[in-house]
Amino acid sequence: MTQRAAASQKQNALRVLSIILVLVAGVSYLRDRLPKRVPIPLQPLTAAPDLQSAESLGVAPGSLRGFDVVLVTLDTTRPDRLGCYGNPSSPSPNLDRLARDGILFTGAVATGSTTLPTHTSILTGLYSQHHGVRANSHYRLDPEYRTLAEVLGDAGYTSAAFVSSFVLDQRFGLAQGFGTYDAPVVSSSGEVGFAERKGAQTTDRAIRWLRSHTEQPIFLWVHYYDPHAPHDPPSPFRESQKLPYDGEIASADHEVGRLLEAIGPKRREHTLWIVVGDHGEAFGEHGEWSHGYLLQEATLRIPLIVDAGRGLPRGVRIDARVSQVDLMPTILSLLGIDPPSSLDGVPLTQRPAPGRPVLAENVEGWAQFGWARLAAVYQRTLKYVEGPTPELYDFGVEPLDTDNVISDHAADASMLRNELREQEGPDARRLLPSSVDLGAADWMRLQALGYVSGDGVARSDDSSGADPNTMMPTMIEMQELINDYQQQPGLSDWTRLSYLVSGKTLIDSRAELIDQLERLAAEHPDFAPVYPYLATYYDEEKRPADAESARQKFESITGRN
Repeated sequence: MTQRAAASQKQNALRVLSIILVLVAGVSYLRDRLPKRVPIPLQPLTAAPDLQSAESLGVAPGSLRGFDVVLVTLDTTRPDRLGCYGNPSSPSPNLDRLARDGILFTGAVATGSTTLPTHTSILTGLYSQHHGVRANSHYRLDPEYRTLAEVLGDAGYTSAAFVSSFVLDQRFGLAQGFGTYDAPVVSSSGEVGFAERKGAQTTDRAIRWLRSHTEQPIFLWVHYYDPHAPHDPPSPFRESQKLPYDGEIASADHEVGRLLEAIGPKRREHTLWIVVGDHGEAFGEHGEWSHGYLLQEATLRIPLIVDAGRGLPRGVRIDARVSQVDLMPTILSLLGIDPPSSLDGVPLTQRPAPGRPVLAENVEGWAQFGWARLAAVYQRTLKYVEGPTPELYDFGVEPLDTDNVISDHAADASMLRNELREQEGPDARRLLPSSVDLGAADWMRLQALGYVSGDGVARSDDSSGADPNTMMPTMIEMQELINDYQQQPGLSDWTRLSYLVSGKTLIDSRAELIDQLERLAAEHPDFAPVYPYLATYYDEEKRPADAESARQKFESITGRN
């Protein structure tokens, strides 16, 4: 071989090697940019060290008589993502400021992990086992239960609510007592219509109402749905936050700031503010993504901030275990108004009893799919979760629910099980049939919000249903398939290429999605959640016989026939 030929061969080899290296680097680059779930590990809550510790609000009942009341509920907001609870890269400057000026609760928990039941508990002072609204979309609050708006109305308050999701539509009963109840507009023509309203639009409407109601006293409830999945924050929060979820929280925080500004400094001195989460969000903890099926700290811990200008102590932290059911009696106590009888909550103007039990439940899987019911009780440092696989956590040893110690503390678990059943009462283990009749378009709205649903049926809890914990891997697989399909229209060419080079399934059509869901159903034939989606997509593909077959399979598995 001539010297020239040898040099040429070496050059070709180097060129091939360069191409291989570029391809490898390109594949790695593209794989890193695949749409994927990003875990956000749950963190212990830490309040600012300069906040003074207290055991109650520190004022006498009636101290805020005649004050305006503003209740802000933040959907799907984890407190550990807020600066006032220890997040160093805080997306929540307005909430942080409110916490520094007011009272921050570090031990607040939700009564469940879905929107409608928890908001009903906030507005009635009752656990879902007692007010009966136990699952999204299935139940309407019975008029026999008085809401905070009704009680305040009797005391001369003008009330308005501005909510941001169809899940809180007035047909579910929370409009009781409100003179104005403003929810996202839905179409009556059979189209899906709007299921969610962005926070900016909700704030605009709330501010217009505020400016037309300058006479005291008022009760205003504003609900922000932004942090709920899918996470697609608006600019500039999309660019300012690394995580889309934090971007959504930053957007909601900005809207809270707009509300504070609209109230104005003078009126704020005579306004009681309560900012509270409805539930949290899981990012892989205990195998759950999103929320709604387990009773874990990622979805039960909630932010709670109370402020009333100079009417309450400022710069205070309360570490006691408190619940959403405490908000109604606390507000009424501060205003000097007698509460309805038989509330589950206690006024936080007094120190909660150290051994007081606090309850939570989740029946979404039970109501929809016939899975086992989960219920929980907190007492002192312990948390017990009743289900097919009972759990016990000691937060005095480990601040997060990562170490199930039930095998070493059987006596504590038995004691808490008895406490839970005593506090719940016998009706908690019986589920009534749906009290709301929704049409096909309404179910589609719920599916657009990420909810798998169907008419709830009467059930007795015989503990024979599937453990929701074991259902999570299949639920995640189904959710990812549907999310991949829904994201396809907006995928860039680079992202599509990244799917191909990584071997990830590219679902370009509804027919391909149906193929994947059929595969999932074949592998897990008793997995009920897949069949409502199959029925919906079969209908869209003009396959009525297959859609009816999927519905019948769903009804058979869940005991509806």
